[in-house]
Amino acid sequence: MQRMCGEWERRNPHSRLTAKQLVAQCSNIHKRQLLSQLEIDEIQHKCYGKGEPGRQVRGEVSPSPQPEIGYEAPISTDTLSEAATDLKDKIMARLNRQPRTPLQRLSEVPSESLMEDVNAALRAIPTTTITETNELIYALASVILEPRSYKSNHGSHEKQYPPWKRRLEAKIKAARREVSQMTEAQRGAMKRPMPKRYSQMTIPEALETAKQRLQASASRLKRYTRDNEARRINRLFATQPAKVYSQWQGNNNRADPPRLETEQYWKGIWEREASHNSDAQWLVDLREDHSNLPEQNPVTITVADIQHRVSGMKNWTAPGPDMIHAYWLKKLTAIHERLAAQMNQLLRMGLTLNG
Repeated sequence: MQRMCGEWERRNPHSRLTAKQLVAQCSNIHKRQLLSQLEIDEIQHKCYGKGEPGRQVRGEVSPSPQPEIGYEAPISTDTLSEAATDLKDKIMARLNRQPRTPLQRLSEVPSESLMEDVNAALRAIPTTTITETNELIYALASVILEPRSYKSNHGSHEKQYPPWKRRLEAKIKAARREVSQMTEAQRGAMKRPMPKRYSQMTIPEALETAKQRLQASASRLKRYTRDNEARRINRLFATQPAKVYSQWQGNNNRADPPRLETEQYWKGIWEREASHNSDAQWLVDLREDHSNLPEQNPVTITVADIQHRVSGMKNWTAPGPDMIHAYWLKKLTAIHERLAAQMNQLLRMGLTLNG
C-alpha cells in the first residue's frame, strides 16, 4: 500500500488523497467494474510505456501486425451457477441456426439475477469475429424470449380506447339528449320536467344553450382526435418512417418491374465505358486545395464508446438486417469489451463485414 501511495504521490504531487483513500478508490473500481480490462491496460501502457522493465501491458499491439483471423474473447474461468450453465447450453444449441426470424419485444423486464446469469454465460462462450459475436447475441435473445411473454409486432390487437375520448363522447351523448328534450319542450310535447341547469331559462334560450354545448363538445372531440393522431404519427415516424409512408400511400398494388429489364437498364448506365477529362482545371484546383490536409489519426474504439453509443438508442426501435434490438446491446454488458476489440481489429486490418 505504501509503495502504491508513493508512486501516486510521485506522479501526482498536488493530490491530497491519503493511502487509505487511494486503496479504497482502487477497490471500488475493481468491485464495481467501473473500468474494463481494455481501459486498465491502456492506462498501464500510458503510465509505464514499453521501456520500463518488469512491466508488461496485456493486449499490446506489435508495430508490424501479424495476419489474424479474429480477436478471440477471453474465456471466464469463474465457476458458472446452475442457471448460467443451463443458459450456456441452450445458447450453444441455438448458434448458427439459419435463417433468422424477427425477434419479438419483451412485455416484462427480466430480473437482475437473470441478466447476471446471462452475462456470466456469455463470458464463458468464446467468439473470434464480430460476426460470431452477433450470432451469439441473437441466439441468447432467442433463448430469453422462449419461455417469456412478449409483445407481438404483428397480428391484430384490440384498439385501446382513451379515457378522454370516452368522457367527451359521454358529454356529447348527454348534450344530444338535452337538445332533444328542449326541442320536445318547444313543441309542447315534453312530459318530464326541465333539466335543473335550464330551469331558470326560457325554452328558446335553453335550446340554443344546449345546441352550443353540443357543438363545443363535438369540436373538442374532433380537435383532440386530430392532435392525438398527429402525435401518434410523429412517434411512429421516429422509429419506423417506412411504415408511416406506407400508411399514407394506402394499398400499393403496383407490380415490381421484371428483373431482367431492371438489370439491363442499370447495366446500360453503370457498365458503359466512358472517358472523362481527368486534367480539368477544377480537378487541378481541388487537388491543390487539399494537398496539405493532415492524415487522420488512427481511431480506437473503447468500451466507453460502445456504452455511450448504445445508451442513446431506443430499446425497441426497428432493428437492422441482423434483427437484434438495441435493448440487447444495452443489457448484455459482457460483450461490450469484445465488441470494442473486434471493431478495432476491423479498423486495423481494413476489413469490411459481409452482407
